[in-house]
Amino acid sequence: MTTKPSSSQNTTSADAVDAARRAGLAMAHSLKSLLDKVPGARNALPHLAALESALVTDGADVLDRIKLPSLKKMGAQLAALPLDPSDQPLRALQVKLRTALMKLEEAPLPKVEHTAFLPSQLDESRVEITEVSASEWAALHKASH
Repeated sequence: MTTKPSSSQNTTSADAVDAARRAGLAMAHSLKSLLDKVPGARNALPHLAALESALVTDGADVLDRIKLPSLKKMGAQLAALPLDPSDQPLRALQVKLRTALMKLEEAPLPKVEHTAFLPSQLDESRVEITEVSASEWAALHKASH
């Protein structure tokens, strides 16, 4: 038996979505102001430019859906900028970004399937090993650099 959510639950959920959207817009506005101060900032900081756009369209909760490598780049780019301590939406963005990073960094890593090119999958029928003298190794190393 399933029950329908009550109207108060729907209102609470809608309120949370609306609050995240408003917060995202405020964060995007502050980030826009910061990026507008330097011509070419969006080209030099493409991850922050993408975040600015995502905050406008998806609200502050978009940070919970961004992959770890991109979050790290966004965090590094934001940390490199001089932030106004009185800019509350920008500070909130910084906190939300750090929180999203911590959640992903603490998550267990996905299981990696073995692939044929990994050393653990090689067998002696496909590997040829030869020994060379130290002088031959040095000559090969020098020639490759």
